[in-house]
Amino acid sequence: MYRIVFTIIIMLCCLNPLCYAADISIEELISGVNQARLTIQSGEIQTETIEEKAARKTEEEIAAYIQKNKEKDLKQYVPYLGVDAETFEKDYVIPKLNYLANKDRQHTKVEHATTLFQIVDPNTASFPKLYQYKLTLESSPGLSLDSEPAQNHHAGLIYFLAYDLQTQVRLDIGDIITTKSLPSAVKIFDSDEYFGYGHYSLLGRPFFRVPAGAKHLGKESIDDRECHVIIFTNDYKQKVKIWVDDSIDFCIRKFESLSDSETEHISFRMEYKDYRKFNDVWYPTSIEETSYKNDGTIYRRKMVKVTSALFNVDFPKDFFKIDRDYFGQ
Repeated sequence: MYRIVFTIIIMLCCLNPLCYAADISIEELISGVNQARLTIQSGEIQTETIEEKAARKTEEEIAAYIQKNKEKDLKQYVPYLGVDAETFEKDYVIPKLNYLANKDRQHTKVEHATTLFQIVDPNTASFPKLYQYKLTLESSPGLSLDSEPAQNHHAGLIYFLAYDLQTQVRLDIGDIITTKSLPSAVKIFDSDEYFGYGHYSLLGRPFFRVPAGAKHLGKESIDDRECHVIIFTNDYKQKVKIWVDDSIDFCIRKFESLSDSETEHISFRMEYKDYRKFNDVWYPTSIEETSYKNDGTIYRRKMVKVTSALFNVDFPKDFFKIDRDYFGQ
């Protein structure tokens, strides 16, 4: 009996250093995470996004805002085409002010989208900005922009978004085209102003390339999966934490951006869940994004469900190039 116990103890003593030696190093983690950012080169994703926003004003403040601006609009009103002041107030002023006021109330917004994209330069040190993509957003399920329904669609609001690297650099003009009826009534906006690149937080990879000086804080379980916790400072001097699951090709299950204050409270969090393989690419089908105020309360929450995805698509040459003659630009 003693011989068996002694043998087991010896085996455990031998196995322990072997298990420790087999554990992944911080250098391997950094390399794996950065390599994972190169896995996806292009694709088409269909999503449903639910965005919840906290109230920014009290009902008393909203009522005062509506009353003040109603009086201002009515004072400036000049009768036009037989529309009297009472009709103007009822059919235009009140609906407009209620629509604007609702943005300051607690509310939920639902969008369906089909996004077609291609990464121009995946090796950017920070979050890759050089994307080419087209995007449709509608109240009904998203449509591929090149599909027959989308080409002849006039009922809802369509956003056509494309990025043309040479045009953007050479002419310094915007790259978001918004229209209710292609190709007429087109307006071009700057993508930086409208945060056009934000859609690629859905990639399940970190926004920023992990630097060599990143620190390994240990391991934590996320959704019953063991993850490596890494902390580093990005190119914008922001402290960032990521939870890496090396069992799914070094994708991340959580991302946190910490504030610059001494308390280093969480200002922004992304959670990537329910990973599936789409043509050999691991990708989250559920994404939760939460933004926090300085006091730790939530002011915005966004939930994204990926309904379908296809990656590393071989798009035709110049597929994403903006035909400005077509849009009269």
